[in-house]
Amino acid sequence: MTSAMSSCNPSRSTESSGICSEEFAMNLKDVDPDNGYFWANLAHYQLENGDETAALQSYKRAVEAPKFDIGWGEQVYRLSKGIDDALAPAGSCSAEIAASASGAAAARMPPFEPFADSCRSRSKNPKWRDACVDLGYKMETEALTLISKMIGIAMQRIVYESQDEVDKLSELAERRSALYAVISHQGDLYQCMWEDPAWVSRWLSYTRDYGEMEPMRLMSEQATQFGSCSRD
Repeated sequence: MTSAMSSCNPSRSTESSGICSEEFAMNLKDVDPDNGYFWANLAHYQLENGDETAALQSYKRAVEAPKFDIGWGEQVYRLSKGIDDALAPAGSCSAEIAASASGAAAARMPPFEPFADSCRSRSKNPKWRDACVDLGYKMETEALTLISKMIGIAMQRIVYESQDEVDKLSELAERRSALYAVISHQGDLYQCMWEDPAWVSRWLSYTRDYGEMEPMRLMSEQATQFGSCSRD
């Protein structure tokens, strides 16, 4: 479902009909009301249509939602399996196929400009200040992809910089550094994936179930623990 919005940008008025519309965003939200991404996406169309009250409420619902998932992991898994079924014997998914699927899924990610734009132009408004910080923190801590987490950090930074909140900016910088530390050992993971097809299969399953960041952490730990790419 998230891929359906990948070519839509609520900030571009030329995309105001058909699939790129508030009505379609509302329908997506109704299909998966537990996904904060769909609520946030709806808010950006409501802003484009001048309804800030509704947009604030949608941001609040995005924060309250149990998850924030742009669907990247599921797309990677499906694309990999589709390519594998078409080109190779079942179960032989290679690192090359997984890499191609990852790139294709990344190219279909939804636009993130509206997240920053909505906060940049309203950061002096107390209600929007809180809404952007709350949603940004939700994305930073609960989103399933690195880019979603970094956009969440950017939303908070925009607000803190506009308000000269030096202490908050310092805390945010520390959390950003901690986030980068999680991916600092990903080289071991990718080495194992290129050397052992079993690691590719494991990574794809983790990615489908947990998104981008948690599989990276789990499998990097496994590579470090076992000291090699072999594992029973």
